[in-house]
Amino acid sequence: MGETYVPALLCLGDDSLMLNVTEAGDADSVALLLTTMHRLHKQLDDFTTQLYIAYAFG
Repeated sequence: MGETYVPALLCLGDDSLMLNVTEAGDADSVALLLTTMHRLHKQLDDFTTQLYIAYAFG
């Protein structure tokens, strides 16, 4: 199993560090991650909306 590289968090206002995607595979990985996160966020939003609708207040 290969290593997973996680970039360090950047501090606000720190212009010395720049996020650099150097390979096409890196860009594809980031796009896949963001797409997956978006889908999961949508599913969670739909689920919590259904909980709110189903809850009997009072």
